[in-house]
Amino acid sequence: MRHMIATFILIIFSQVIFASEGSQTSDWDVYRDDRGYYLGLKSEQFKLIRIESFGIKPRIMKAIPYKKNQRVVFIHYFAGETGTTSAVKQFHVVIFDTESKEFIGKAPYKYASSDPDLDQPEWYFEEKNITVKDPYEGKKSFPLP
Repeated sequence: MRHMIATFILIIFSQVIFASEGSQTSDWDVYRDDRGYYLGLKSEQFKLIRIESFGIKPRIMKAIPYKKNQRVVFIHYFAGETGTTSAVKQFHVVIFDTESKEFIGKAPYKYASSDPDLDQPEWYFEEKNITVKDPYEGKKSFPLP
């Protein structure tokens, strides 16, 4: 019985550690150099991906583990505003594999504007693939681990 309890505690502890590496908003930071802004995992030196920025330093909003594949996490960030006749707020996502600690990809997630007819990115989730159809950036596909 003690062995079962110890094994159970070890499994729970390992899951908590695994879930925390890249799956929490506080695990990430935005860095800048002369070429732009980058999203980086704080615990991994030089593990960066260049992210979009429109007039401001991007702001990390949330990190959401993918329910169908817990090793995949979506890091949502606010990229800034664009537009000439009306402001368009741009929200983007970086897809990250917490097990391999590799970036899978990045794409726009949502545009917010006073224009109710503004075209939005469409996200399609399949078992081993995510496809994003964006009216402004085209179609992107990302293989899942």
